[in-house]
Amino acid sequence: MKALTTITLLTCSILAFGQDDHPFFDKANAFLMEHVKDGLIDYNQLRLDHSDLDSLTTMIEQMDLSYKSKEFEKAFCVNAYNLLVIKHVLDNYPVKSPKDVDGFFNKKKFKVAGNIKTLDEIEFQMILEKFPDPRIHFVLNCAAISCPTLYNRALYPKELEDQMMFRAKMIVDRDDYVKVQHDTKEIYLCKVFEWYQDQFTEKSSSLVAFVNTYRFYSLPKNYEVKFLEYDWTLNDVK
Repeated sequence: MKALTTITLLTCSILAFGQDDHPFFDKANAFLMEHVKDGLIDYNQLRLDHSDLDSLTTMIEQMDLSYKSKEFEKAFCVNAYNLLVIKHVLDNYPVKSPKDVDGFFNKKKFKVAGNIKTLDEIEFQMILEKFPDPRIHFVLNCAAISCPTLYNRALYPKELEDQMMFRAKMIVDRDDYVKVQHDTKEIYLCKVFEWYQDQFTEKSSSLVAFVNTYRFYSLPKNYEVKFLEYDWTLNDVK
């Protein structure tokens, strides 16, 4: 009886360990490493050969999230969002901004793990509602210059917490997302902090307190907080 219990527990452990392994993540990682350079994408070059992106889109459509861990689902949905944004831009290229495409975020439907969703629905219903982690905003990219930079690595279920922490620290230490003006005692934050302020401050006393959780050099607490203008220019190498 004891031996049977041990075998059962071992089997369950093996299954639990293996459930987060899927070729989608390695394929997404290889694609991003090849096509994302300093947060920018050469869409003109990519449209000459988008077979890898087409293959990833098919994997996104056919993914079965049943019995997958929360980390798997979270990492998959974020990667899926970022890849589908690239796909959507490519299907409408050339454009100067995602805003130039009518209903870019709220009209065009995509199939994601069997669900038919717009990009907004993927972001809010499949990601933010299920995983209320404000750091999500540092790993989602909307194809605009002012959006937190698209990283050239995929998120992996087993590395998710470390990757989320790394991205948060990297973003809040960049002057184009968090800028301090000591002469005027002002702090300028990326517009994302204003749009989703309730999420950033749900467990923090203020936006400054949230940023200081991850920032190497803490922001002064007595400075006035303002927000940077948002640049919707496409994150194209051009």
